[in-house]
Amino acid sequence: MPPQQESARIIFLIVLTFWIFSTPDNGPLIAGPNLIKNRLTRQRAAHGVLNSTKWGDFDPVPTVSDGSAAEPKYLNLTGFREKDNFAWADLGRFRKKCDDWSLNAVGIPEAAQPVWQNATGVVHGFWHREDGSVPRTIRDYNLTDATPNITWASGAFEWSRNVTGREGKMLVRIEDDEAAGTEPEVLDPLILLHTEFRAREVTATFTVEDVEGTGSQFDMRMHGIHWPREGAMLFTTTSEKFAGIFGLPHLTSRPAFFETSQALLNRTLDKVLSKKEQLFFLDQVDPWASTADAPVDVFNPTAHCEYLAYVQIHPPEKDYLHVQPSLTGPENIIKAIHEVEDELRFPQGVSHHGRPKLQMSAVLYSPDCAFFLESKGPPAYAPAD
Repeated sequence: MPPQQESARIIFLIVLTFWIFSTPDNGPLIAGPNLIKNRLTRQRAAHGVLNSTKWGDFDPVPTVSDGSAAEPKYLNLTGFREKDNFAWADLGRFRKKCDDWSLNAVGIPEAAQPVWQNATGVVHGFWHREDGSVPRTIRDYNLTDATPNITWASGAFEWSRNVTGREGKMLVRIEDDEAAGTEPEVLDPLILLHTEFRAREVTATFTVEDVEGTGSQFDMRMHGIHWPREGAMLFTTTSEKFAGIFGLPHLTSRPAFFETSQALLNRTLDKVLSKKEQLFFLDQVDPWASTADAPVDVFNPTAHCEYLAYVQIHPPEKDYLHVQPSLTGPENIIKAIHEVEDELRFPQGVSHHGRPKLQMSAVLYSPDCAFFLESKGPPAYAPAD
């Protein structure tokens, strides 16, 4: 006869086993792997859409030509479908703002000024808010219809990350990892030069203060693409109600940006999904989640405003680069930029005027909450902003 302590242990295990298997399978212990697998299935389908579409397939507000308007075009991606009712009427406005910021900072694409090739760093400044042309509230959305397999924690309440104030502060932490995926793909670092990179994956954390409006601040992690030659970056949030990273190429303002970002994301997203599909039982983290509590969002997702963010790096000050006035051609400036960046990564004792300043312009657009946040700066505001 087993000792009394051993009997108690056996009884406890029997009760625990009975409790686990009698609990409805929507509990995290049992439903967790199924929820992860279902999410990966949706993401794999979204990757298929990204892989099979071309520039112009997403055109929710086509332009009028020859007196006749073309039919709107949507994608079979959550948030990009007509039934999802996002405020895509302002997509053209967002694209124009992106191009305007780039034009003001570096000039026309054909003769753009050279910029820093690595944008890793922290920048801060002030933003001002603009309403979208089509107002949106939470009552304009049916999350049950858009995401029938998701139980939202805050579906009946106001979404988080909404901004209602006229202006506020913003801080951006950019992680421009040179080991990230690139287009073209780096098979041998000794063969492919940095100047040949057309696009690279990048992540950033945006901290937005809305003291005048909601009286709060929030952080959101965004994933995107950096085009080093142009100094441009496009980020997006991704959630169960917005397949942002899978539709990012269709949100760019130029065919060249579309082609490079599509080629890059087709390859890198596939690699991540393949790894996640093999480890879905153990790895619950959504690699493209915009919250720090990504595993919690698997079981209890919270609805929030989605965002796109376009960031334009400004050219460095020529005085800092020590480039002689007679040698200020693009090739000499690019060479000087590379020398400074190499010295920052691998210090050799080369003299510079301290750490260089990283200056950027940014425009954020919420396609579901329908508003813009733009960084303050030239030409509308003083450079100090």
